[in-house]
Amino acid sequence: FYTSLLVIVVNIGFNWLFVYGLGGFGGYGFIGSPIATACATMVQVGVFWLWTVTYKKAHTVAWGGWSLKEAVQWNRVVQFLKQAGPAMLSLSLDRWAYQILALVVAGYLDATSLAAH
Repeated sequence: FYTSLLVIVVNIGFNWLFVYGLGGFGGYGFIGSPIATACATMVQVGVFWLWTVTYKKAHTVAWGGWSLKEAVQWNRVVQFLKQAGPAMLSLSLDRWAYQILALVVAGYLDATSLAAH
C-alpha cells in the first residue's frame, strides 16, 4: 500500500519533469509521459524489492538460496513442465491463430485499408 502511494507521488514528479522540464531541461512534451510512467514503474519494483528483501526479509521463510542441486532435481523439472507446458502450448496456439488470421484477412484488404489499421 505504502509503496503504491510513494510511486504515485514519484510518478507525478516524473511526469512534471519529463513533460514540462525543470531548470535548463525543457522536457519532452507528450512523449515524456510514457517515459515518466515507465521510470516510476521501475522505481516501484525497486522500492518493493528493497522493502520485502532488504528490510522485511520476507524471502527467507520460503527460499533458502541458490542451489544447483535443488534446481535440477528430475521430479521438480517434470512438475514444472506439467504445469508450464499446457500454458505455453495454449498461449502459443492462441498467438499463432491470430497471426494466421491476420495474414488471411490482410490478403483481402486494399492498401488504404491496411495503412489505416
